[in-house]
Amino acid sequence: EVAWSHHGSLSRELRATVEQRLKAGLLPAIVATSSLELGIDIGALDQVLLVQSPRSLASAAQRIGRAGHQVGETSRGTFYPTHPRDFLDCAVAARAVLDAEIEPIAPVRNPLDLLAQTLLGLVARERWRLDDLFAFVRTAAPFHELPRPHFDLVVEMLAGRYAEARLPELRPRVAVDRLDGTVEGRAGLASLLARAGGTIPDRGYFQLRVDDSNAKLGELDEEFVWERAIGDSFVLGAQAWRIQRITAHEVFVVPARGGASLAPFWRADARDRGSFFSERVAGLLEAADARLEQPEFALELASRHALEPAAVAELIQGLAAVRAALGGRLPHRHHLVFEECEERAGDPSRRQVILYTFWGGRVNRPLALALAAAWEEREGTPIEVLADDDALLLVLPEGADPKALLAALEPRRVEDLLRRRLEASGFFGALFRQNAQRALLLPRAGPARRTPLWWSRQNAKKLLEAVRGFEDFPLLLETWRSCLQDEFELDVLGRRLGELAAGEVRVSHVTTSRPSPLAANLMWRRANELMYEDDVPESGRPSALRGDLIREVALGAERPEIPAELVERFRRKAQRLLPGYPPTTPLELLEWVKERLLLTSSEWRELLSAIDRERAGLAAELLAAIADKLAIAPRGVVAR
Repeated sequence: EVAWSHHGSLSRELRATVEQRLKAGLLPAIVATSSLELGIDIGALDQVLLVQSPRSLASAAQRIGRAGHQVGETSRGTFYPTHPRDFLDCAVAARAVLDAEIEPIAPVRNPLDLLAQTLLGLVARERWRLDDLFAFVRTAAPFHELPRPHFDLVVEMLAGRYAEARLPELRPRVAVDRLDGTVEGRAGLASLLARAGGTIPDRGYFQLRVDDSNAKLGELDEEFVWERAIGDSFVLGAQAWRIQRITAHEVFVVPARGGASLAPFWRADARDRGSFFSERVAGLLEAADARLEQPEFALELASRHALEPAAVAELIQGLAAVRAALGGRLPHRHHLVFEECEERAGDPSRRQVILYTFWGGRVNRPLALALAAAWEEREGTPIEVLADDDALLLVLPEGADPKALLAALEPRRVEDLLRRRLEASGFFGALFRQNAQRALLLPRAGPARRTPLWWSRQNAKKLLEAVRGFEDFPLLLETWRSCLQDEFELDVLGRRLGELAAGEVRVSHVTTSRPSPLAANLMWRRANELMYEDDVPESGRPSALRGDLIREVALGAERPEIPAELVERFRRKAQRLLPGYPPTTPLELLEWVKERLLLTSSEWRELLSAIDRERAGLAAELLAAIADKLAIAPRGVVAR
């Protein structure tokens, strides 16, 4: 055994075994995700090998720091890029680790989703005065500056203020006594916290179990399971497993003989790179643009960025290919490039425009949303837009001027444009779903049953649509806060747009027959979306087809008439008047009365003729009471 794996989807028992064997020196190596970044004592490691560059400089330093994790020891790590673009990020990450540079930390302030779960936990077993509860919550650092109105909004949400939307997710979880200013949990709150509490969003994983012993091996992604069939084999940990059966919540496997080439995958939400890392990537591109052919530049890459000769050659060759594809200049910190190429989806009237910024996803994503909103405001039609850490992809009509669109984007208007576009994006919807889960409005089904991710998404969409009409729904407010503060860097975007307006950043335009290698990630994402797209028309507007033609074609044929006797028989069944259908117990009779919004004398007489008085038994008093009300009611009508 050379290596075992360690990741969050393995069962806790398996992870503990792997950690113990590694610490005891019984494993020469371990293949791990960030699950080994959580302060676990795993003993002495000689070296960390990083396959591809991490998403942040802090992760690079943390992972390499796993080696030589003793006083006086030196941490050693090696980056292994897997594609040409990755050499650039690995070179920047290596230099940053050597310089002890990591991204600045911005603690989360006043998260209302976590406040909701915290309040539920506090009031589940005891009654609190609201003033005391507010003061107690503010002793925690994340809520030290919590405004009282925001606290009150969350309490009112948990008390059922928004239940008028008629969704079970908005039913009251706590009871508030307005007279003495106290709050306490309703029945069932403690069990809800026990089965659904936590802050990690639920992705509806299947439990993976051994068929004969029912021992848990770990968890499998919902999408991976849907693509499998009975008899398929895959590798998990250091063992190959064959699927025996699949239920709604679990996958049962047995050990498979021989090797299996298939490995599970686990989908995760996209993580955008920040401007701190991205600015260093753009800075290296700026240096390469000016000195790519100079032998001294290759020597500097080897010495300053700790690159081996083969890595230096790969990086220079990749950058040279990009520069040739973009007209002889590289995009960098002070040079943006618009690349326009033919639309590959088969529409000659549209063009793909790729804007290379290297500003990072936390800047590019709000920029893409703002540009899309600005275009729709000016032209009245939506456009397709994608963004990643390096660039934006816009699909524009033939002849559109993307440079003018960017130049017209004023920093002071970004927030207003985001207001028009952000809430309609999948990014906002995903964050709202996660916030609703953390606030326990979309709780898990429990430890023994999984909640499918598609089910959570559908319920989150219904909840979002239901609360759009409220001007102060706290989870909408929290989703906006998490977007604008935690996920976007709007201050950096404002500075970059200001530099553009001041002429400090040059913008160039190039037309190509195919996108440059830098756009490979964006092009793959767009092809993936088009491949799985349905047949919903783009505009969503009705056609101009004449209504008389539709009626002539679709509604002109004779329709069979339903016999009147059949209609009358159905009516008597629905109104429980046909023999065999009338109420037979007092409870059934009471429910029948509740069902009727209006009760007339004729309907009452019809029921009396159909009901068996003797079988009705204790219903006599109810029958008499209703008969009395009908006798004195105006026009012989009683309303429930």
